[in-house]
Amino acid sequence: MEWLMEEASRLEKRVAELEQENRRLQETIQVQERELKKLLGEFNSLRREFMGDENPLSGRKVAIIGPSFRKEVYKELVEGLGGRFLFAPSEEKLSAIDRAMSKADGVIFITTYTSHKANDHVKAAEERYQVPVVPVNVTGLDALRDAILNMLNPIMEHRETA
Repeated sequence: MEWLMEEASRLEKRVAELEQENRRLQETIQVQERELKKLLGEFNSLRREFMGDENPLSGRKVAIIGPSFRKEVYKELVEGLGGRFLFAPSEEKLSAIDRAMSKADGVIFITTYTSHKANDHVKAAEERYQVPVVPVNVTGLDALRDAILNMLNPIMEHRETA
């Protein structure tokens, strides 16, 4: 019985340590998100300064299906490229995915934090709404920007001229 009490005490201490580490990591994520948003704003300002008002997405509606905790950064990226931002959290209700995809000209589907159920739902909605979907397995802004500009945007442009 004494062993059980010691083990329970050890586990409680470990849980407290992990909770403290989790809080520290959440704070770090928030600081990094603010820094990312600031840098993205600076990038977009510089892009406009050097490239003029050229907006590669020129008002196209781009849906991002991905993790909620990056939503604001994704919004800044899409709008900075001249697009209209739509979002559906991949970790919540599947109906939000339908709403975003039904209105979008193109979709970036971030698969990194996504369930198989959401993946299947996106594939079915892609057929149902006839909207191009580019799956990406990263959450970094450079990779996402490349996916939008080099994969999704050409598909949307081709569909407009076809």
